[in-house]
Amino acid sequence: METTEKAKTFYALDEVRSSELMAKYPHFNKPWRLEEMKRIRALFVEDGVRIATIAVQMQRTEKAIRLKLMGMGEIYGFLGREGTPWSEEDRRRMIRFFEQGYPEEDIARFLGRRRKDVREHLEDERFFNNYMYRREELKDDET
Repeated sequence: METTEKAKTFYALDEVRSSELMAKYPHFNKPWRLEEMKRIRALFVEDGVRIATIAVQMQRTEKAIRLKLMGMGEIYGFLGREGTPWSEEDRRRMIRFFEQGYPEEDIARFLGRRRKDVREHLEDERFFNNYMYRREELKDDET
């Protein structure tokens, strides 16, 4: 098969795939409006809605939502911040993602961290919270 034949086959398959995605997601491959960007930020950051749910509401793919959130600086690409110190905001976001039920792999990708670093910080948070809970429990027992 010649190179031009391969290219034609590739583009034909790409057109079929694009048509399928456009049928399933009406906003597929369309420019983002400012209102849409504000809405996904509010849903994800302020309301804690999962990316899959936002994708359904916005009639876009999960990948499109994730890429837009990355572009807006709300989540980071894979290993984007590895080696930089964790801020208090990083810890809050990690806990929020964890409480929303995201697995460690997704949390790591969102924060631009390694999975093992996320796991270690989650374990530190759990230990600290258990310690504080027990400390409060002991105070209550003393009174």
